[in-house]
Amino acid sequence: MDPNSGTDRRIAAAVESLDGVTVETVSADAVGDELDDENACVVTEHTADGPDGLAVLETVRASHGTVPVVAVLDADVAASATDLLDAGIHEVVQRTGDWEGLLRRRVERALETAGREARLETYETIVETMDEGAFVLDEDGKRVFVDERTADLFDRSKAELLDATAESYAEEGIIDDGALTQYQQRRDAVLSGDSDSEQLEIEMDLPTTDGRVTAETRLSRIDRTGSDGAAVGISRDISERKELERQLRESELALRELSAVSARSDLPFEEKVQHVLDIGRERVGLESAFLAVIDPKADPETGGFRVVVDDGNDEQFAERTDQPLSETYCRKTIDAQGPLAVSDARAEGWADDPAYERYGLGCYLGGTVTVDGELYGTLCFAARQPREEPFTESERQFVELLTQWVSYELARRQREGELRQLLARINGLIRDVIEVLVESSTREEINERACDLLAGVEGYDLAWIGDVDVDGNALTPTAWAGDADVDIGDLSLPLDADDPGPSVRALREGTTQHREFAAGEPIGEFGGEPAQGFRTAIAVPLAYKDTQYGVMSVYTTDPDTFNAHEQAVLSALGRAIANAYNAIETGRILGTDQVIELQFTVGDDALLFNRIATAVDCELSYAGSVYQPDGSLRLFAETTGAAADAVLSAAEDAGVETAACLADEDQQLFEFVVRDAFVETIADRGAVMQTLDSENGQAHVTVELPAKASAREFFEFVADRYDDTDLVGYHEHNRPVETRQEFRAALEDRLTDRQQTALQSSYLSGFFEWPRPVSGDELAESMDISRPTFHQHLRAAERKVFEELFDPE
Repeated sequence: MDPNSGTDRRIAAAVESLDGVTVETVSADAVGDELDDENACVVTEHTADGPDGLAVLETVRASHGTVPVVAVLDADVAASATDLLDAGIHEVVQRTGDWEGLLRRRVERALETAGREARLETYETIVETMDEGAFVLDEDGKRVFVDERTADLFDRSKAELLDATAESYAEEGIIDDGALTQYQQRRDAVLSGDSDSEQLEIEMDLPTTDGRVTAETRLSRIDRTGSDGAAVGISRDISERKELERQLRESELALRELSAVSARSDLPFEEKVQHVLDIGRERVGLESAFLAVIDPKADPETGGFRVVVDDGNDEQFAERTDQPLSETYCRKTIDAQGPLAVSDARAEGWADDPAYERYGLGCYLGGTVTVDGELYGTLCFAARQPREEPFTESERQFVELLTQWVSYELARRQREGELRQLLARINGLIRDVIEVLVESSTREEINERACDLLAGVEGYDLAWIGDVDVDGNALTPTAWAGDADVDIGDLSLPLDADDPGPSVRALREGTTQHREFAAGEPIGEFGGEPAQGFRTAIAVPLAYKDTQYGVMSVYTTDPDTFNAHEQAVLSALGRAIANAYNAIETGRILGTDQVIELQFTVGDDALLFNRIATAVDCELSYAGSVYQPDGSLRLFAETTGAAADAVLSAAEDAGVETAACLADEDQQLFEFVVRDAFVETIADRGAVMQTLDSENGQAHVTVELPAKASAREFFEFVADRYDDTDLVGYHEHNRPVETRQEFRAALEDRLTDRQQTALQSSYLSGFFEWPRPVSGDELAESMDISRPTFHQHLRAAERKVFEELFDPE
């Protein structure tokens, strides 16, 4: 603009009134640098001696070729508006009359045109990058435009496609009548306006270089004035997708057949494999199939390959003798990553290969069969003639699936065979050991009889059970049996050995240990000697919860004796023996008259009673415990003078699941529900809690053990688990025996006449049964007393009976 003419201000004022438009004034020579928006329009004067609109146009084209230029033309300029338009100016406004209003309209039109052209350019870019082909139909459904991609898709020239119609395709047999009808209905719906868009798939038998073509077409109506077309169509080749869908259907059908075969428990393995061979052969379209065993240790020039099952379609695979592996396709199958596929043997370089020369197979598809990670053989499909098409990925995957199925079936057969052998050998052992555990009354008896039974199992050469010696430094046998010439009686295995054998390791780690030995390898558990050629050993810890009773060890001369199933059985037997030990210990304390009384203190705050008593600053005493159906333990505790809320809060902080105050008078009674308790821990060791009083972080404990139990082992067990544990007293004494008559006499001495009458009348009349045949009112009337008085006597009598039963004193 001429800055002296004032035109710049008038132009700016005129254009600023347009919606969404902002105006910026720049010098003509800087217009290229200042433009930063493609959605812009440049307005310039074109005068005889001032600004040159054509020069501005060149500057804009050089930097922003698509930005429109509008020129305001002076009347005294020689160049006409036509000259400027021919030169490339987008709009021209003569500076006469209401030129500002005309300028607004021309700028608005220029911006709209530029925006439309930008959008068209974007659409063109999108279309150019699409894989689909495009065409346009007129109102009669005839093609009036076809792009290059459509011509490529149908392998026809544009002229041929413009002349062709769906009806002519049907006449030529390119599409069938059903496809024609479908296309006509959907095309007519779009052309008539009944539908804005329709999508359809048409299978076309076009003689293209790639064979049959299946195209997917979407038709959309064009609703633009002045357009030559009524609908636009987008087509793409979905032949590959349709082929994949076909293969998927075939695979699904084959999988259903495979599933049906797998479910046939009445079929022997060989017949199942024959069915699988038929399923696979039909799926991949080949004429013969077989399952072969491969021995990688054999000389491949003379053997190592043997067909074990075939489909009967090629007699050369009916031979069941060893064949040279070097003359088979399978030698390369077992080295391939995934199935080996040969579509045309001669074309792929197999013409001079020994496999082709021997068997004459034109195509082959085979996979490797393994059992528990070890090579078993190959599953193969073949034909004498080559294939026209390479094997598809779907076919390869299906053959790989079949090899996995055969591998699974072989592994299952192997496991079933091992289980049958296992049951044949140790089925009686399980029954006999359970009988021993039921009948035996001592650990020594269990150990001796269990070792005899273990040594009597076919293949078991030596069995022994050991425990830690009195010094706590070594594992020593307590019972043994077997034919092996080994001096077990003097065996002593240090617990702190750097490289212990399986027995000590089982005791240390608390898990079953299985160890195999090479032929002649020294066995550390027997003084470094090979020891009768033992090749494998298993050591099972004898443990009940946290209580370790020792180890059960078995040795054999067969390295394959202890498979996973047998290890599981022996581990279960070890747990059963340990449970029996615990039952003996528990029964001994309940049935013995001679007991050991241990008194000790525990200052560890891991003890629940210590934590609660310390937090509340009170004395807390054990009052009994009861197991609940869910396995938790209800502990009862007594205290005097403590605030009930404080005790409950301390119990919650100590990790008690639930806590309740059952009595809050002179002496409080609390109930704590826990999952793991000191009382339960010592009970598992065969001890009975007599007293537990905790105060000032110190618990004073008295327990009773059976006379034959090891008090030292029990105390060490407690001391190992709780810090600051000290032995205070040890006493052996006879527990007083109370006869039934003495119990009744003691109870009668405590009951008043009225209490005894109320209790006896209630029992004899069925008052404690449900439903009750007699009421409390009737019993009270029979005693000539009131109902409340009757219940007072009855409850007093019940309390005295329960005190005689449950009071530890």
